[in-house]
Amino acid sequence: MSFIPVADDEATTGWVRAFYYKYAGKQSQLLSLLYKDLLLALAGLPERECAMLVDQLTGYEHYGLSTSQLAEKYGLSKHDVVLLLASVRHLMLHNILSAPHRFNILPALLDFMQKKHEVMTNTANKTYMLYKKRI
Repeated sequence: MSFIPVADDEATTGWVRAFYYKYAGKQSQLLSLLYKDLLLALAGLPERECAMLVDQLTGYEHYGLSTSQLAEKYGLSKHDVVLLLASVRHLMLHNILSAPHRFNILPALLDFMQKKHEVMTNTANKTYMLYKKRI
């Protein structure tokens, strides 16, 4: 069993490696939980946007499509692809943050990302706190 990181960031690689070994031997359980989480997180989105997100993912023996490739596949401009994928991520974040108890895997990922990016500007931090109060 080995894992080759796509990102060259020690904190991210370390987290993924620990997460990977936590679920070693339980991959089918992990995949099932992750699939359920993604269905919940993507609830309410059109099928095209969900498909674009999935097409962008890299996995075992599958390389995710680039922005240019997604634009060509879906007949959009690169700018449209970037904006659509950003809106997909924002909706996913909203769905996860508004009901974290409904999810299994994704809140742990968000928790890691929040800790990794705690060095926010004061303005960004205030905006985030206001957003959390709204939920």
